[in-house]
Amino acid sequence: MDKMNNHVVKVTDANVNDFLADGGNGGGPRALLFTDKNKVTPLLKGLAIEFLGVLPVGQVRSGETETVTRFGVTSFPTLVLVPGGGAEPEVYDGEMKKPAMVAFLSKVKVAATNPTGAHSDAADTADTTTTKPSATAQVTAPVIVDVPPIPTLATADKVAARCLGPKSSTCVLVLLPEGEGAHSIAHKALETLAGSALRHSRANAHFLPFFAVAHDNGAGAEIREALDLKGDVEIVALNGRRGWWRHYDGGGSDGAFGTASVEAWIDSIRMGEGVKSRLPEGLVKSESKGTAATEGLEPSETPVVKESDAAAAEHEEL
Repeated sequence: MDKMNNHVVKVTDANVNDFLADGGNGGGPRALLFTDKNKVTPLLKGLAIEFLGVLPVGQVRSGETETVTRFGVTSFPTLVLVPGGGAEPEVYDGEMKKPAMVAFLSKVKVAATNPTGAHSDAADTADTTTTKPSATAQVTAPVIVDVPPIPTLATADKVAARCLGPKSSTCVLVLLPEGEGAHSIAHKALETLAGSALRHSRANAHFLPFFAVAHDNGAGAEIREALDLKGDVEIVALNGRRGWWRHYDGGGSDGAFGTASVEAWIDSIRMGEGVKSRLPEGLVKSESKGTAATEGLEPSETPVVKESDAAAAEHEEL
């Protein structure tokens, strides 16, 4: 958890006006979490990464009495959305869980360019009927870029080398059905993971490498049989070195393979939460002499993470 990048702004009585006036995106919407904790929690760091370049996230300690009183906060933690444009702040009244908090903050649509020039997914999913810019506000059109697809492991040997070797670290596999080119569920799963990879890469955050496994790759059938997976499209996390696996077993309020539910599942793996199952005997392949995790992979099959990130992902407690 200490490895997570921290994009949360420390907001105090002294700098709150600067944060509200600027907020990192020209005075647009921003969020404030009022808390009595000394440290920034992984949950809040995750929210800041989710909305990086779109919605600045600040933390206000309970001891900042002027700011606490200004927003009428009486309990901790309390999440407040400041829509901007003179609109009244909105207080979140749901569970302190990432998917629900993301949905709440996504109510505001802002046209913003993130630090790398990519259009934020948070703005894509926002409700366009809420906040309107003032007549004098200068609105910048979003810069829309194609989201790079996650790489595909074309052969069983490449799956074994990357994810099922005795020294393989954690990776996430999407097992695709026959005829996936026209399969809407497969498309949704692939697009969700591609968007997640782009967001984490944009934030320079450590995250798990994602790969697709086509129906005609024999490794996919072997994994399905060994793990008793019955769905057309399956997402699993595997760690060959430690011999465990986890299954994404459905969606949340955003449906199967929705962004919020998949990212909550990925976050739980990175933070060492949830129950892991033991990989069946024989699924982890013995490694040939001189074989490396990425040896034999085509450039398009190389994971969309830096090697330092992949190495850090070995520590599933992250």
